[in-house]
Amino acid sequence: MVRATYDTIFHMCHVPLKKKVRKISDAVFRGLHSVYTFTVYPLAAELADQPGVYIFSKRVTDRFGGGHHRIICI
Repeated sequence: MVRATYDTIFHMCHVPLKKKVRKISDAVFRGLHSVYTFTVYPLAAELADQPGVYIFSKRVTDRFGGGHHRIICI
C-alpha cells in the first residue's frame, strides 16, 4: 500500500518535459514579386501561441519526381 502512494506522488511531482519539435524542411512559395520561405513541421506539432502566418499544405510529386506543396489553408 505504501508503494502505491509513493508512485502516485512521484508521478505528480515529476512531469515529463515536452520534446522540442524538430523541423522537417523548408517550403518556398513564389509570389508575383517575392519569394516566401516557411519552416515545415509535422501536422501533430504544437504551434506557438504567437502571431504569424501558418500555412497547411499537402506535398505532391509531379511527373518528373519533383516535390511541390499544394496550399490547403492559410
